[in-house]
Amino acid sequence: MNFEQKIAFDRIRGLLAAHCLSPISGTHLESLHFSTDWEEIVRWQEEAEEFRQLLLFEPDFPLRAHADLRQELEYLKIAGSRIQLESLCELKSTLETIQGVLVFFRVEQEKEKNRFPRLTACCAPVPPPWTRRGKSATRPQRNCCKSGSRSATRSGTLKKI
Repeated sequence: MNFEQKIAFDRIRGLLAAHCLSPISGTHLESLHFSTDWEEIVRWQEEAEEFRQLLLFEPDFPLRAHADLRQELEYLKIAGSRIQLESLCELKSTLETIQGVLVFFRVEQEKEKNRFPRLTACCAPVPPPWTRRGKSATRPQRNCCKSGSRSATRSGTLKKI
């Protein structure tokens, strides 16, 4: 029996797992560990409190469950591979959620009183979605999930772009 089991930290992790919205959340939860580092504990508590406040007072915060697409994304690394149309739609929805979260925290960061400094800091390393490697880039908006998409093949898959 290890220390986390002795203090029932593994049970706490199990209770939290019941509230995870996606398999990816569960994977992240498994990486959490017991800590005696005071600064780390305070940071975690502040992040948790900010998120609690966010859930209570920001009904428009883009929070949705999303599919675990890691396997599909790994598969797309293979030249000539294709993704199922359903997975592509899930990917689009996930990316829209991520973009909404990043925009929310960028707007919050620009306010005189940032109510979520810890959570905003978590999003800071992510570059804005409209830039690529320091160059400005614009991409046309497409609704890939409507039937009749030119990218879709007859089998319901999409070619790697």
